[in-house]
Amino acid sequence: MLLVAGSLSARQVSCGGAHVEIGGDLRVEELVYGHYSHGQLIVGGQLFAQALINDDHFVDVRETASSNKVVYIDMSRERDPDDDDRVPAALRKPLKKSPLSLGVALDGLRKGRSLASMASPQTLEEWRDVVWRDCTCAAKIPKEPRIEATYLSLLRRNVHCGGLRFSNWFA
Repeated sequence: MLLVAGSLSARQVSCGGAHVEIGGDLRVEELVYGHYSHGQLIVGGQLFAQALINDDHFVDVRETASSNKVVYIDMSRERDPDDDDRVPAALRKPLKKSPLSLGVALDGLRKGRSLASMASPQTLEEWRDVVWRDCTCAAKIPKEPRIEATYLSLLRRNVHCGGLRFSNWFA
């Protein structure tokens, strides 16, 4: 549970499974992501954000700022029935046309990753996700990790790589 009597400012807010109540305004640089059917987000004042993504979560915002056009994305309506992992059109702009699948992008939002960090794959698992959906993206892998082991691991679908991260290569 998180109770804030006044206003709250943050880079990004991710709520799921807990009661979160902001008595005043909620000012978010990027977006607010409400996920999971348990818990709720209640904002007593105005919401300032690029977008509000509701993914099966109770969200009650008393008012949105008239000067700020908050994009509301309801994931229950936006998901593509033919491709559950395709990023909905309404979410492409906030994600800056990230090549990541919807599942990987939403997982990043749940973990509080910034939108900028999702502009390109950061881990081997993310590269695998991108390459399996579009094999031409293998040519976009940065030069340093282009080694046989990297390509072999991209061929193994659904294999956990132990969080192998090439942060200095994919920065």
